[in-house]
Amino acid sequence: MKIEIALEGKIKNSFIRDALQEYMKRMNGKGFRISVKESARIDFEKAVLLSEHGRKLDPDKLQDFFKMGREKEGITFAIGGPEGFARMPAKARTWAISHLTLTAELTAVVLMEQLYRCWSAEKGKFYVR
Repeated sequence: MKIEIALEGKIKNSFIRDALQEYMKRMNGKGFRISVKESARIDFEKAVLLSEHGRKLDPDKLQDFFKMGREKEGITFAIGGPEGFARMPAKARTWAISHLTLTAELTAVVLMEQLYRCWSAEKGKFYVR
């Protein structure tokens, strides 16, 4: 399964980059290919946009979506810059990881941790709730 996390901006903090790389190391090559793309061009028709204004995402919904993505060619999650997305189509699929305001970098780490949770559950690994 291919999962792409597309950021409109750049990752500035090394500890964020380290955290993302750690999660990728844990999951890549084990039936998954996860990538993080900076300054990405986003296909708004196919991507799931992450915004504090989106529909609240709970772990069970993400797990279901994760399973559906296994049947497709992959999933792209898009994270906007400091001001959100420059343009957002009215029919875009928009989810909120949190209704708190998070930086794009921190949103990527929280998303990656939740994807790791889904991956762990699918592999039958114990995951602390």
